[in-house]
Formats: sequence, C-alpha cells, structure tokens
Amino acid sequence: MDKGRIISSPADFPSVHVYERDDPSGKIYTIAFSNLESMTGLERFFVLFALLGAFVGLILISRNYHPGLGLIILFCGLPAMGIWAKESGPLRREKKRDIELDYGRNEFRVFVNGSLELERPLSQLKHITVDRHPDTDFERNNRQQKGEKGAGTFEKTHCLFGWFGKGGAEQVILVNRLEWPCHNSLREVREAIEWVRTDVVRTSAKDKNNDDGAWD
Repeated sequence: MDKGRIISSPADFPSVHVYERDDPSGKIYTIAFSNLESMTGLERFFVLFALLGAFVGLILISRNYHPGLGLIILFCGLPAMGIWAKESGPLRREKKRDIELDYGRNEFRVFVNGSLELERPLSQLKHITVDRHPDTDFERNNRQQKGEKGAGTFEKTHCLFGWFGKGGAEQVILVNRLEWPCHNSLREVREAIEWVRTDVVRTSAKDKNNDDGAWD
C-alpha cells in the first residue's frame, strides 16, 4: 500500500517514519515503524516445527539416508533458522507496524504486517500514553510465588496505550513492544502521533484556510 510522501526526518524521529497522503475523503497520516514482539502461539509452533524439520534434514544428509529428501526438508526449515539467528530465539519476532490517522473517515487504525488489527473512531481518541503491560504485576507475583527467577514476557514488555471515549475512559493497548531492559522506546511512536495530531494537522488546516481565503 502506498503510504504517500514522507513528512518526517531522522532528526525528528530516528526509528519512525511519518507519511501523508491525499484521499478523496481527506488527509491520511501513517506512522510506520518496526516493532519487536512476542510471537503468537501459532507463529511459535510453525517456527519450532520448521526448526525440527531442518534438524531432521541435516541428519538425513549427514547419514546419507535419502539426502535428496533431507535437502528439501532443510531448505524448508531455512526461514525459521533465519528468524532464530536474527532475533536470538523463537519467542520474539520483528513486525512491521503502521498506525493510520484518517481524518476524512474519522478512523484510527492499527496494522500489523499490513493486516488491520484495531480500529476506533479517531475523534474519540483523547490521549496516548506509554507504560508497562497491565499484567506485569500479576506475572511477577505468580513467578515469585513459584520461586522462579528471571523476568517473564509481560515484565519485559511495555505498551502504547490509546485512551478513547468520554474523558478517555476506555484504555486500549495499541502496540506491545518486547524490550528488556525497557527504554520506553515506544515513546518515540507516541511523540510522532502527537506531532501529527497537533502540529501537522493544525498547519495543514491553516494552509487550507489561507488558500480558500485567497479567492475572496
């Protein structure tokens, strides 16, 4: 999907790109970034299954037992091995995230790898915050009661929250980021969204008013 023209610079947001495009209904702004997340159960299953297949393929080749079949199985498992090597384990995955602010249709949308994940009325968005995952305390207490050491997945995760509805009563997790130790790097995404909501949209509306007034 064409996101339009980029309107931010690395000096503004080092790890985030902000795009603007024209639509018949109005302006659409896209905040695009990569995000390291915990794999879903299905993704984890496929990666581990592919890794097992690659291991079996290596055994077949090394023992010269159906080497052709071994090569095929090994080839099919290579993508999973690449994920393992790049991300240091099968429990996390880097995904492409896009957050769209569609002012013409009054829609706030969150995409993961190009697929729509969440949608809310843009006019109901009151504010954006960054904080730890809501289940952090529960996970930590449960772990400590079992005598387990080492932080759990939720403890290693911080979230970008959207607060919607009257007074921002509805708290919605927009994006989870797996980051340990936590540097609150999703704050950059928050600042990009707020920059669009305040400076960019206000400037665009002012320019439009000036253009309309030029014909008076």
